[in-house]
Amino acid sequence: MTVLTDTELQKLYDNRLTPSQSWINKQKEHFSKYIWKNKNTEVCSTTEKRNETISKRLTKRTSFNTCQRNYFTYIKGTTKRIEFQEYEFVQTTPNGKEQWDIKLRNLVQITPQRTVRLSQDTWNHLYDKLTAVQPFYGGSFMSYIDNGLIKKAITHSFLKDIYELDKNNILEWENEYEYPNRKLFDRFTNIIKYQDTVKKLLKYNAKHLLVDLINKRNREINPRTYQKLFKNFNGILKTNPTVKSLQETIKDIQDYNKTKMSIKTILNKTDIIKIVANKQIPTEYILKLNLQYLDLDNIQILKEGLYSKVKCLNLVYKYKNEIEFCQKIKATNFINDWLQTELTKTNTINLTRDWLKKNKVELKNNPSLEVMNSQKTIMDLKQEYKVNKEKTISYVSKMGNLNKYVQYIKYVFSLYKKPAKEIVYPNNFTLAFKEIESAYNNKSLQERFKIAYKHNKKYQNTFNGYTFIVPKKPEDLVEEGIKLNNCLASYRKRYANEQTIILFVRKATEPNKSLYALEIMDNEIVQLRAKNNVPANDNVQNTVKKYLKQTTAVVA
Repeated sequence: MTVLTDTELQKLYDNRLTPSQSWINKQKEHFSKYIWKNKNTEVCSTTEKRNETISKRLTKRTSFNTCQRNYFTYIKGTTKRIEFQEYEFVQTTPNGKEQWDIKLRNLVQITPQRTVRLSQDTWNHLYDKLTAVQPFYGGSFMSYIDNGLIKKAITHSFLKDIYELDKNNILEWENEYEYPNRKLFDRFTNIIKYQDTVKKLLKYNAKHLLVDLINKRNREINPRTYQKLFKNFNGILKTNPTVKSLQETIKDIQDYNKTKMSIKTILNKTDIIKIVANKQIPTEYILKLNLQYLDLDNIQILKEGLYSKVKCLNLVYKYKNEIEFCQKIKATNFINDWLQTELTKTNTINLTRDWLKKNKVELKNNPSLEVMNSQKTIMDLKQEYKVNKEKTISYVSKMGNLNKYVQYIKYVFSLYKKPAKEIVYPNNFTLAFKEIESAYNNKSLQERFKIAYKHNKKYQNTFNGYTFIVPKKPEDLVEEGIKLNNCLASYRKRYANEQTIILFVRKATEPNKSLYALEIMDNEIVQLRAKNNVPANDNVQNTVKKYLKQTTAVVA
């Protein structure tokens, strides 16, 4: 804020622009017209146009005491200054006729050299002349601006040339400012302060950078750097970059200048600017770099925006043959992981054509880099537990956590001598791990299971084409639950404590193939469900009921 002497402030106040009478009359229209009347007499506060008419009953006791108060901002521009003047309008109706008290509350004068905000805060000597307690942007301020008033002031002011350059309203001159606020004054102040930079950015139609420049509070680019940008980055400025993309471009050019890159033999600095300015690599540069055989859309480092675009493009160019090989055999997980670690210099695999050919079989399963780095671990699993190497690589690639899978396999083979493939490679790994781990940690159930098995052995039989199997140990429920993809494992404690009875129902011709899980209490069916908890059909339900009835009769 410019500091002026009292004499200068007095001169500024005395020489302020004067509102036109037509503007004053227009503000009065926001107020009400009052009419008091009875059968014989009518008293009207004014004959002028007002916002609304309020009718009241006229009696001997009518006092005509009304009072309305509103605040309005007058804006006017000249070739030397722009002024914002806030006025307080007070309407009263003594004797039924309106009277006006109009006072100046705030005065802001903007010139090419300075912005002066004048109110009681800045000039206590004019206490009787300026009635506002705070400047315009103070918390107590509430005043209206007529539509179009700002535009009219600007087109008659020293900012006219900037306004005419701004054909797309980038600087938001046309905004409907119902109330003036700090944002409005900051906008004007910054446009004036950086008007040379504003004019150049307008010529480039660089909307995002203009918004950043005049947004003082959240500005990301220091205004002082623009002269250097105009000198070195004209090409990118013309593409209307966002602040982020401009910063990325500057970083990319710095990387290009400082780093040894393979693409330098083909692309110059101008080419780099054009590439970075586009979201996708222009076709002409894809052909120049001989990348047309690659699926660039599926190369993560080119689209994530986490690293320098130039570095990423250089890496893709350097390893284009290896990338093409991986994409042809659909090893996209591996190559994307490898490129990312190569950027961060954390790679452990020296990627060559010979290495790719040697590991082609495993790569066809589309493994992650972690899996390929852990081939020794998978080979150890193969030797100790006789698991299939290719299937294990494929499975771990999909579930994404080799260490957890290794722990899972240890649990499985401690519980089962020859686990089924549905156990080794479960569809729902999270559920399977939870249940296998729980079974491993609850071996104390074994003894109670033996007792429950003896008591329930009477139900183990074949009837009407179906075999009924009684589980012998906790792992049986876990395995059956994994195969049928349900929560059967959670019944281990209840079964061991003989709070319920669980049977496996299978076709007599396929006794080793899971089909239904049956829960019974008091020789009645509680639930009978197939895979994924699908209820058994009526025929199977009736067969089971007959079997239970027969079993009860035999036992009796």
